[in-house]
Amino acid sequence: STDPVQLVYTSGSTGQPKGVLVSHGNLWAGALTVAGYLNVRPEDRIASVLPFGFVYGFNQLMCCLVSGATLVVETASLAQDLAVALKADRITILAAVPPLWFQLLRAPAFVDTPLTDLRVLTCAGGRLPPESAVALRRAHPHAQLFLMYGLSEVFRSTYLPPEEVDA
Repeated sequence: STDPVQLVYTSGSTGQPKGVLVSHGNLWAGALTVAGYLNVRPEDRIASVLPFGFVYGFNQLMCCLVSGATLVVETASLAQDLAVALKADRITILAAVPPLWFQLLRAPAFVDTPLTDLRVLTCAGGRLPPESAVALRRAHPHAQLFLMYGLSEVFRSTYLPPEEVDA
């Protein structure tokens, strides 16, 4: 449907901050697109660490709705505590913005403890420096890293395939 369902406010990272009107069809198509290329499955446990008022955070909820996955709302405020919770909660998919990845990469419980359930890591909301991508892949080599991009109204419909991250 082209009927409006959501008004999203952008930070203005590509221009002036603004409100973007999203339709039902756009919201659903965006969720199907992201859940599709991430291969989100009903048995997945997606960590919710980003605010729902942020398109990237809201999309974690939408991916669960279109795939039947479980959304686990994480409440830890420190990276070390979050890493411990991710392991305890058997998280399989973790989405974060670069500043959160930087914090997690300084947390021993994230870099020194294998989070064996983790199979997908995603980054959006800013540029992830190559050295951080390398550090993420070194810490969790069994997890695929998706670097995601896209306008607010289309979620992150563009991504760099994990097999191309190193290039």
